[in-house]
Amino acid sequence: VQEYRQTIPLTVQSNDFVLEAGCHFGTTTAILYEHARHCIGVDVGGKIIREAQRKYPHVFFREGNAWKTAELLRLQQEYWQTNKETISHDDNHDVGRIIGFDVLYVDVGGLSGSDGLLDTLMLVSSLQHALEPRCIVIKSLCLQRLAARLQPYWKWQKRPQMHSQTSSA
Repeated sequence: VQEYRQTIPLTVQSNDFVLEAGCHFGTTTAILYEHARHCIGVDVGGKIIREAQRKYPHVFFREGNAWKTAELLRLQQEYWQTNKETISHDDNHDVGRIIGFDVLYVDVGGLSGSDGLLDTLMLVSSLQHALEPRCIVIKSLCLQRLAARLQPYWKWQKRPQMHSQTSSA
């Protein structure tokens, strides 16, 4: 979790609209809220979302499914409608044209079974194509396990061989 959160100051810009899918109780979303201009936290569990809303009432949380990308875009429109009273003039100008998110944070810790890797890759691909973020930060045990086993190709290139020198007598 700490590594996931440490990326926030390096990734999120002050004028970004950020979505965290799989926000659980909202701690990371609350941190994202402090760094971004707009932020939404989404999770499939209604009880979890109610607890997040209780803990962080100033942050916009909704029950939602990251696989349903159109639903995420509708939640973004709901965000604009819910916050139209507090949105600045500059933001109000953007309300009609903003579709999608600048940065996505995706916590798919629950997708760690045998199909977790493929499900995670399919989810990230779906989110990338539908929401067109500048950046996606993902917290995934199955991807972490895979990444730990991967080696860049340049580490496998042949190294220069040492030529043995023969001495002449």
